[in-house]
Amino acid sequence: MHNKIAQKKIVILGAGFAGLRCAKILEGFYPGQVTLIDKNNHHLYTPELYELKEKRVKLPITAKAEFLQKEVADWRRLDYDYLVLAVGAQTNYYNIPGLKDNALTFKNLEDIERIRKISAGDISIIGGGVTGVELAAQLAIKLEGERIKLIEGSPCILSNLEESFKIKVERRLKKLGIDILCDYRLNKVEPGRIFFENGEILKFDNLIWTGGVKMGEYKVDKYLRADGEKNVFAVGDCASVNPGMIRPALEQAEIAAMNIKNSIEGKPLVIYQPKFRGIFIPLGGYSAAVKIGKMKMLGFLPWLIKELVNFLYKKTYGV
Repeated sequence: MHNKIAQKKIVILGAGFAGLRCAKILEGFYPGQVTLIDKNNHHLYTPELYELKEKRVKLPITAKAEFLQKEVADWRRLDYDYLVLAVGAQTNYYNIPGLKDNALTFKNLEDIERIRKISAGDISIIGGGVTGVELAAQLAIKLEGERIKLIEGSPCILSNLEESFKIKVERRLKKLGIDILCDYRLNKVEPGRIFFENGEILKFDNLIWTGGVKMGEYKVDKYLRADGEKNVFAVGDCASVNPGMIRPALEQAEIAAMNIKNSIEGKPLVIYQPKFRGIFIPLGGYSAAVKIGKMKMLGFLPWLIKELVNFLYKKTYGV
C-alpha cells in the first residue's frame, strides 16, 4: 500500500530515545523517506550517565534512516512534509545569579568528562531529583571519604515520590556518608560560595547543578501535534506531556509515528494516553531502588533488574 502513496519527506529532529525510536518505526513503513538529524554523531544512553564512563553511554546511531549530523537553529526552515521534534530539554538555571558560571552540569559526554576529573574536595550537588540522587551516590562510592552534599530547595528529595520510598533512599544515601540538605533555596552563587534564601552560606570546591531543565518547550494536543501545526509532532522532553522519563518518551515516539502513518493513509489519529510504568534509581555500588506500581524495593535485586533493562535496550535498540 505504501508504494501507491506519493513519496513523503519525513524529518525527525533529535536522536535521543524518542527521536531514534520514531525514526526506526517510520523507516520501516516508508523506506528511504525518513531523515534523522542531530548535532551529535551518537545516541546518548542517559540511564548510565551516572557511571561516568563514556563507553557505557555513547552508542552509535543505528537507524536505517538517512542520518545528517548538523545543528538546526530553526526547524521552521527545514524542508519536510512531516516533522517530529525530539530535541530534548535544555538546562534551566532559573536566572539565579552566578549559577551558570560556577556550576558544572550533568547532561552529556563533556559533563561526565569534567566530573570524572573531580578527585577531592567539598562537593555540592544542587537538585534532589533522580539525577542528583544517583550522581551523589556514585560520587560517594568513587570518592569515598570526601564530603558530598545533596542540596534540595523543596522540603524533601524525590518530591514526586511517596514518603516510604523516599525514606528508604535517604537511608541509603546517609549510609554512604552523603549530607542531605532540604528546604535550601538558592539565592546566588559566587566562586566557592553558595548563598541561600535562609541566609546561610556554604563553601564548595566543586558544584554540580542537577536542579532543573526547561521541559515542555512545545505544547501538544492529544495527538502529540505541536500547537498550531498539522504535520509537526513533538515527543520526549520537549513535549508538554512528558514527565522527563524515558518510557513515556518511547511511547510518545510510537504514537507520533503511528499518527504520521495514519495521516498519510487518511486514517483517524491515535490519542496519546500517558502511563506511569515505574522508576529505577541507581544508589551506588550494587544497589538501586525501584518503584513499579505498588512494588517498592531497594538493594541488589533492583540493581540486577536495572542492569538487565540496560542490557536489553542496548542489545535491541539497533533492531
